[in-house]
Parts: sequence; C-alpha cells; structure tokens
Amino acid sequence: MSAVSSYTSGRSRRSLAELLANRPKNSGRKAESSNKSLQEAALCLLSCRQDLSQFLLEVEAPPCKKVCSHDCSASGHVQKSTTFTDTFIASALRDQALHLNVAPNILGAKAAALNIQKICDNVIDGEKGAVLSQEQRDRLTAFLQTLKGLVAENCFSCSVFLQHIWEEEIPHILEVVWHLQNADIVGLEDVLESCKDPDSAVDWFCTELQSLFLRMEASPDVEILEQMISSFVTVLVGKAFCKSSGKKAERSQLSKISLLILDEMHSWFLDVIPEAPNDESYKPGEEQYWLIAYNASRYRARVIPEVLEDFFTHTLSQTLIFKPKLKVSDAIRLQGSWSFVKTCPLLTDLYRKLFVLLSAEKLISRIQRVLDTQEVNWRHVLACVSCLVICQPDAQQLVTGLLGRLLAQAFETYELEYLITAFLIARQAALEGPAAFMSYTEWFKCTFGTASSYQNATKKSLLFLLKFLSDLVPYETPQYLKVHILHPPFVAAKFRQLLMEYISLAKTQLSDMKVSIEDMGLYENLSVGSGKDQKQPQAQQDVEKAVQIFENTGKIPSSVMEASIFRRPYFTSRFLPALLTPRLLPDVPDSLMFLIEALRRADKIPPAMMTSYLDACQLEKHRRLEGNGKMDVSLNEEPVARLQAALWQLRPFVTDPMRSDEISSHMAVISDRLASVMESSSMDAVPTVSPSVEELEPQELTVADLLLTSFCQCVMAASSTNPPDRQGPWPSLYVKMLCGHPRALHAMLSRTLQLLCQQAGLLKDPHVVGLAVFSVHLHECRASLTAPNVEVNALEKFWELVLDPRCLNSVSVILRFCTAAVSYACCRFPLLSPGASLDGIPPLFMRKLQHLLPRLVLEAREEGLMEEEKDTPALCRSLLFPSSGWKEAAVALWRQSHLQRLLAEDTFQLSFRDWLLWEMSLGLDNDPLCDTERQEFQRWALNSCFISESSVKGGCGNDLEIACSIVVDAVLEFCCRN
Repeated sequence: MSAVSSYTSGRSRRSLAELLANRPKNSGRKAESSNKSLQEAALCLLSCRQDLSQFLLEVEAPPCKKVCSHDCSASGHVQKSTTFTDTFIASALRDQALHLNVAPNILGAKAAALNIQKICDNVIDGEKGAVLSQEQRDRLTAFLQTLKGLVAENCFSCSVFLQHIWEEEIPHILEVVWHLQNADIVGLEDVLESCKDPDSAVDWFCTELQSLFLRMEASPDVEILEQMISSFVTVLVGKAFCKSSGKKAERSQLSKISLLILDEMHSWFLDVIPEAPNDESYKPGEEQYWLIAYNASRYRARVIPEVLEDFFTHTLSQTLIFKPKLKVSDAIRLQGSWSFVKTCPLLTDLYRKLFVLLSAEKLISRIQRVLDTQEVNWRHVLACVSCLVICQPDAQQLVTGLLGRLLAQAFETYELEYLITAFLIARQAALEGPAAFMSYTEWFKCTFGTASSYQNATKKSLLFLLKFLSDLVPYETPQYLKVHILHPPFVAAKFRQLLMEYISLAKTQLSDMKVSIEDMGLYENLSVGSGKDQKQPQAQQDVEKAVQIFENTGKIPSSVMEASIFRRPYFTSRFLPALLTPRLLPDVPDSLMFLIEALRRADKIPPAMMTSYLDACQLEKHRRLEGNGKMDVSLNEEPVARLQAALWQLRPFVTDPMRSDEISSHMAVISDRLASVMESSSMDAVPTVSPSVEELEPQELTVADLLLTSFCQCVMAASSTNPPDRQGPWPSLYVKMLCGHPRALHAMLSRTLQLLCQQAGLLKDPHVVGLAVFSVHLHECRASLTAPNVEVNALEKFWELVLDPRCLNSVSVILRFCTAAVSYACCRFPLLSPGASLDGIPPLFMRKLQHLLPRLVLEAREEGLMEEEKDTPALCRSLLFPSSGWKEAAVALWRQSHLQRLLAEDTFQLSFRDWLLWEMSLGLDNDPLCDTERQEFQRWALNSCFISESSVKGGCGNDLEIACSIVVDAVLEFCCRN
C-alpha cells in the first residue's frame, strides 16, 4: 500500500487506462498471481482516492481507446477493453459502496449527480436558460459514456439520481437533460415525473425554456438549440396526448404535467402578442421561437399522426378561448382592424402552421364546436376566420355552410348568440375581399333579401331579426347601417311598418354620427368601409357611374331620375354640382355633355344652374388659353412605393413551388396596400369605350402600369420554370384580388386598351403574352365582377373593343394576342382533352383566331396537314417562347387535331354572318393584304368554309339563296352600325 502510494506520488499522475495499458503480459501459470496483484493495486488506488466522483471523472473512454490502439489492431479488442474498463469501474464502485454500507446503484447515482454539477459549475452560477460551452459539452459527452457503462453494470439508479437532483436543489440545465435523454440514461419524462410537486416541475421547465429562447438570437448554436426544443416538445406531445391504457396512474400524472407545460408555454406566447393592430413599436422577440413547436415537419415519424393532430386541434381551441376579455359590442366595433394584414404576424403564422395538418373541414368543425360550448376571444376567432379564408382555397364554401348552420340554429332556437356569431363571421370574411369571400352587401342580400329567407317563416322570426338589428345600431359603423338601409330585409307588406321603424332608427344613428343619409351615393360601394377615408367625393363617383350607364343604354339612369324625385336634397346639393363641374368643353360632344343635355330637356337642371355652368366653362377656356391651367396633384409616393415593393416580392412566390401556399396571404398584403393607394369606387370595373391617356389620372396611370408590369413579369418568370398547368393558383388569385378594387381594375383595363389601341406596334412578345394571360384569367374570374347596375355582358363588350381592328391599327397584333390567349388557355386548362370544359377562354378569341390566322398565314389554309399531337407542356413552351417566330408557333397550334375538334364546337364556331361583318370592318387602311391577296382569301373562305358547310356549322349548306340572304342582312347591319 505504501509502495503504491510512494509510486503514485513520485511520478506524474496517470490515468487508469494508462496504468492498465503499461502492465506486462503474464503467462498462464502466473495468472492467479497477476489477478491478485491487480486487485491490490486497485485497492491501493481507491485508498488514495476516496473521492469517488473524481475517480469517475478520471476514467474516460477516449484515453482508453487511444492507448488500446497501440496494442490492439482489431476493433473487437477496443470494445473488449472498454467493456473491461466499465467492469472494473463497477467493481471499484461496489467495493466503495461496501465500505460505506450503501447500495452500489445509489452511490453511483449520487456520484453522477455531483459530477454533472462539477462539469456545469460555471453555468450553474449564471442565469437561467444557460447553455454549455463546447468544452463542457465534450466533458459531459465523455462522462456520459462512463455513466452508460455503470447503467449496464446495474450500478446506477435513475430514481435516486433524479431524487437527489430535486432534493439537493441542484440546478438542472435543459441542455444537460437533453444530453441525458439522447444517451438513453434519463429522459425528460423521467425528470418531470420524479418531481413530487407537479407545479414546480411545470414552473421549472417553462422558466428554463423561456430563458433559453432569450439567448437564442445571440447564440452561435441556434440549430442545436432548435433540435433540443423539437426533441422536448416531441416528448411532451407524445405524453400529453398519448392514448395508451398502460400504467394508468403514472401516465395520468405525466400526461397532466406535459399538458400543463404545453398550455403554459402557449399562454405565454399569446400573452406577448400585442392586442393593438399594426403596433409598429412591436418586434417579434424570443416568443417567436415557440413556433418551432408547430412545425409539423419536425415531428416526422416520431409522433403518431393522430396524436399530432390532437395536439394541433387542442392548440387551436386554446387559442380561440384565450382570455375572452372582449364583449360582442367590442368585436362589432373593432373587427375592421382584425383583418389578415392587420393582425400580428406571429398570430397569423401560428394559424398557418396549424392549417398545414388540419383540413378546412376539421378547422370549421372545431371552430363551430368551440363557439357552441365555450366563451371565446373574439379577436382570435375572427383573425382565425380571416386567415382561414385567405389560406384555404375551399374555405369560402365551408364558411358559407357554417353561416347557414348558425342562422338555422338561431331562427330555430331564437338564441341571439348564434345570430351574433353568424354576423361577425360573415363581416370578417367579407373584409378579405372578393378573392376570399363575397362582400357583406351580397351576403346580406342573399341571406335576408328574398321571400324564402329565414325571417319570413313566422312573425316571431321577423321580430327576432329586427330586434337584433335594432340592438346592434348603437355599435354599428356607418357602412353596415347603409347596407341595411339600402338593401333591407325582405318583409311581407303587412309587416312593412316594423321594418320602417328599424330604418328610421338606423337613419337617426347615422345622423348622430354626422353621416347624413342624403350624402349616401347612388352607386356607393357599401362593403369597403367608411367613406370618411375616400379621397374622391361620392357624388363625383356617382357622376362617373351615371355617365357610363348613359353610354351603354342611351337613357338617363333610373337611379338618377329617382334621386331627382325622392332624394331631392342630395340631387340638387351634391349630384348636380358634381355633374356641372366647370371644364374645357370638347369640340365633339362627349357622353357627359349628352347626359347633361338629356337632364336639361327633362327639366332636371334649373336654368340658372345651367347658365352658370356654361359661363364657368367659358371662363375655364380663357384660363387655358392664358396658360393658367390647373397643375396635376402630386402622387402620394409612400403608399405607391409600398405597393411596388409588395408587387416585387410576389415573384419569388410564383417561381418557387415550395412557397405556393404563401401566395394567398401575400395577395392580401397587396390588396391592403392597393386600397391605401386608390380608394374604393362605385365605377364600373370594365370600361366600354377606349380612353385616351389623358383621361387617366396620373395616380391611376402609375398604379395601372405597376399592376400590369408585375403581372407580365410574373407570367414570364413562372412560365420559364413550369408549364401553365403547374404554376398554381396565383394568376386567378391576382385577378380576383383586383376585382375587389373596381377603380384599380378599371384603370388597368383602360391602360390595356391604350396599349393595344395606341401603342400596339411597340409591344414586345412578353407584353402581348402577359396581356393575353391576364385576359384569360379575367374571363375565368368574371363571376367576381358582378355588382349592382353592371351589365351582364360588359366583359363581352370589352373583348369586342379590344379585338376591334378599328381600335387596333395592326391586325397582326390581334392575331398574336388571340394566339397567345388560346395557346395559354389550352395549356392552363385541359381544353384539348376529350370531354373538357369549354369555359376556359372567351369564345370571341377562338372566332377571331379562325378568322385571322388563315387570312394572314397561308399555311393555315392547307387541309389535311394535321401534325402529331404534341405534349402539352412542350406545345405551350413553343407558343409562349417561340424560337422560330410566332407565326410558326401559331400554325403548329392550328394543325393540332384536338384544336380543330374544339373549334367545331357550337360555342366557338365562326358563323358566315360574323365573318362577313369582320371582313367589311377591315378597311383598306387596316388590311395588311393587297387587293389580289384579299380576293384570293375571300374566295378560299367562301368555297372551303361557308358555302359548302351545313347551317349547323355556320355555313349555307350549298344553298345560294341562304347565302345571299345572309350577305344582305350583314351589309344592312354593317351600314346601321356605321
């Protein structure tokens, strides 16, 4: 013993592995003596080293492996040496435990706890949520290898280890727990379950995790920390929502603790989110890292899908019922500021992550169940509705179904809660624009504006609705009161007095709010918000709308005539002054002058007012001649710049398939910024006359160019990576978004007419393709253009104007435009497939293609030269990006047998009468063909396409009498038009 002591003290201290490696090999006959000497040496070492924890720290795996590599060549020998070392350590531990009269596993557990405390000494003295340094991680990893050997030798007790940690109040660092869990020594569930006070365990874990979040931004090991968080949340979710029936008591306590932790962290996350909308002072901090818990991809195969779905469903429910402080009256007053773009991004990110795993049907079902059974946080519920209709393509139909069920329950049970909920959800969904949901005006009219509506079942139902609307009046905003007044619920004649009482109350409330009922416009858009933020007076918008209707019908609009009788104060003090605004009168009378003259002849304009108007126009003419014309108002550059930035940010979404699910939310951002640039208007979205550049205001021209440029660039960028049928829904969402901004869409279509009619020769192929694609999707979304006082065929008239050769001086541009539109539609929609829907393209485009392509391209007149059917993506690419020229690409499309079968459909057939009218409309100045070429084409068309064709296919069936009759009718009609 003394010799060993003097030996160890006389030389530098060496590890146990080095002592063992330098021992000489003994022969078999000296084996017994060798074992005895070895035991003595071990006893001497233990006698000199009474600190067991220091002894365990000295025995590390790496030195052993390094030393053994000198003497052993096979990996099996290394494993044997390591196992021998573990056995030796366990033997030494048992001897020490025998001296102390303690069980070896208890002694090993306590020694392990003390060792971990020493490794983390520097960290434990610091703040909560600390992380280990790289050196400490290496030391801990080496020690855990030794500890795993003790576990294998039954010299380590997990329960004693955990009990010692909690009783001795040794601080436990989350990263240490993570390493213990990865080494399969002690799991997080063991740490939580070993705590006698569940509340203390919950408080410890949540405090440590929140403190860890605080350190993540400045930590260089963010990826490691994210893995740690994912690992812990995986354990918590698995235990909190486990459906196993084994060990009921233990599982019950652990499940409770896990669920408490998840709920506590989620409540902390929601508490930090600001309640004020658009709080510019708020910037996401450490709370954003909790969203890692809702990344479904991080769970993968570690959690059963049903369990993960339960977790997401539970989280959604907890979000909807979190701190329900707001009353219904507050929700009615404030919900305008809870739209998708005005909600805190962290809350919308949370909803979008939950929507990844939960289908729209399950989301609607869960929302309805929560609304039926619990008190809710209206801000969270309505923000969820906004996010749902923006991010889920099929949400509109499901939300409509939910509203129907709520209204049915309301009028069946006469419970106000169902009715209030339905109105709040309908208004919230309508805030996101027509691309996401119908307007509130349309919903209210469809729901309560017919004889079969809910309120007309019984008198009690009617009283129920009217009392509800009356109770809402003190809290309503002006635009909703206007909807109820101008589009009141349908009631039977005998109950008309009840409705008039409500309307009188609503008008009184508007008067108290300084919103005169007489200021309500004739064509006011009542779904866009209060009119106090509109830059253009409502009366001026009414004048523009009235002029458009007068252009289309040639008659004074009925709404104007009614206003002159029943709304005389508004007509004389608002409408007529806006109509008779002094201006420089054109040499050729325009539609506005004709309308003024019609109203004058109908005695609707007082003579004195008319005289004053003419005198003011003369004065304006003299001012212009003197050079004192009005200067253009400068644009509000900041909102335009923000709109431009949002449009620029759209391109990465349309080119990256992995980000396609973010397009709908970004469209909501563009819509919000567009609304801040161009106020809402009641004008027609579709122009029916070709405007000059001067008729567009500078701001309208700028915004229209931004929108068109962005769309064309996105079309070309998306088409360069994917064929149209695999580009996602972005073009449709873009056009639907524009349908919610009539003034912007009107400016955009007017600008399209300007480009095609006045600058057609300057347009490049990308411009023509972009405008053609926009036309296809505008036709697709034509249902979103429906509005009061809008002609059903307004869009068809617009196409006729666009494709009129008298407007487009270049016939070749019309052909390029139609070819691009048809080819894109054939690739975007399965038009060339048998049995496909024929609703993907305006029929006029197909007829124009049949008229102009054979006319301008000789190859298209050749019969029987059908080519092999090309693959749709290849065909589309050759048409959108022609390498040899657009004529060759158009001929390639024309020779597809599927397209020829499509042209034979009744919808797309070119009739003899239409062909004659179009031929006559091509004047000598616009016709690129010379007389000889024109006669040759007309002879070919008559003989090949019309005279011999049957009347079913638009021809004459070889009947010259029918042919002559059609010719005479066409000539007379052409003369009448001109």
